[in-house]
Amino acid sequence: MNPATERKLPVIPWSTFVAVTAVALPIWSVVVLPFAIVYQLGRKLFTRKPPEISIDSGYQVDQVVDRSERPYDIVVLGATGFVGKLAARHLAEAYKHGSLKWAIAGRSESKLQSVLKELADELNQPELIRIPIIVVDTSIPATMPKLVSCTKTVVTTTGPYALLGNSVVEFCAKFGTNYVDITGEISWIKAMMDRWQSTAEQTGAILVPLCGHDSVPWDLLVQQMQQELMKQGEELAQVECWDFTVGGVPGGTLATMFAMLEGLVTIPEPKSNPFYRLKDGYVSDSKTTADLPLTLTKRHSPVGSIWSMPFVMAPVNAAVVEWSQAQRRHKSPLVYRETSACADWKSAVTMYFGMIMFGGMLLNPITSYLLKNYVLPKSGGGPSSKDMLKKHFLNVHAKGVGSKGTVLHAQWYWSQDAGCWETAKSLVESGLCLALDQTAVTKGGFYPPSLALGDHLLHRLRKQGTFFSCNVVDPLIEQK
Repeated sequence: MNPATERKLPVIPWSTFVAVTAVALPIWSVVVLPFAIVYQLGRKLFTRKPPEISIDSGYQVDQVVDRSERPYDIVVLGATGFVGKLAARHLAEAYKHGSLKWAIAGRSESKLQSVLKELADELNQPELIRIPIIVVDTSIPATMPKLVSCTKTVVTTTGPYALLGNSVVEFCAKFGTNYVDITGEISWIKAMMDRWQSTAEQTGAILVPLCGHDSVPWDLLVQQMQQELMKQGEELAQVECWDFTVGGVPGGTLATMFAMLEGLVTIPEPKSNPFYRLKDGYVSDSKTTADLPLTLTKRHSPVGSIWSMPFVMAPVNAAVVEWSQAQRRHKSPLVYRETSACADWKSAVTMYFGMIMFGGMLLNPITSYLLKNYVLPKSGGGPSSKDMLKKHFLNVHAKGVGSKGTVLHAQWYWSQDAGCWETAKSLVESGLCLALDQTAVTKGGFYPPSLALGDHLLHRLRKQGTFFSCNVVDPLIEQK
């Protein structure tokens, strides 16, 4: 890839640096933070524990239609939401001349019809208004069979998943329907695995969460490094990722964040970590250590010396890498490190304290209310199309070290908004891998993206504009 075509991180101006560090930070420390601490302590001491999520509706399946006989290859559930609309748009644009059979689903028939009409007008494809619509409410389990029994794969953007996604997983597992989502809710995934893994194994349903920005780039990047090192007779021992990113956040993601902060539900905790349970009944002895810095750092990266700060989604990515490593039974321990790259030290300091202050504002009930209702995008909203296409991007540079010392440099580049636009494409392409039998696994159950889809998904994403490279580095070049 030509470095000149890559988008660059913005440099924070001195005026913003001073405003954040010399004005906003002191005010936040005196006004916002103390109240946030008192409020959270009070909630912990005096608030009742919220109800535990309902995982099993008790629905009994009488008959399951073989996936090969179902009318649709893929159904987009949540198509009226921000990312759901983008997923439907990607299907309409990328597969308008193919034989793909797809539909959209959601709670409101009128809103689903509006989505199709809007796409038909914008893309000048009047035939889109004839795309089938399935009306389903995930909070009403009785409506779910008509969705999962008519398609090979359900791709869902309906979150927060701990509140709205339980029945989708349940019925996909029971009806042998393949499933992908874009959640980053690790505790919820483990609870779903603990309850529905054996059912999915019996019906043949392949369920693959985390198929968007969380956490396809990092999961596939580590997998590709592993494969490259295996050619050298080694295993991956260390990975360090620097995430160069500018992007927006869809309202659905923010709704999930607020649901978690407000503790609306309690997620049951499995007795043992399902990420380490192997399909043969044994427990993996693979070991992955997440080294996720909490402070500002300056380290040498594949593109030079870089100032970086903690990346908010790094714990999720590290958990997915841990899951993948455990299921592959790699013997060499892996140390995984990930940070968010900054343009310079001034930008790093500004963004670091900005992140801390934002977190504190979310924990303060007054500022959290103001952000939720008057500042941040609501469910169904998100960044503008202009910003997503022209300004936003994700560029991950990574260094891997093998068990015998071989060094790799890898790069994953999405030239458009990673959390919305590219996430929608990644979700759809993941679902199509399952629908069209382009999988790396054949047995039903839960899998991380790299294990279930691997090279097939990477090939599809490359066709849709993703750039990826992974190369062994000359030791002399690495020393420089």
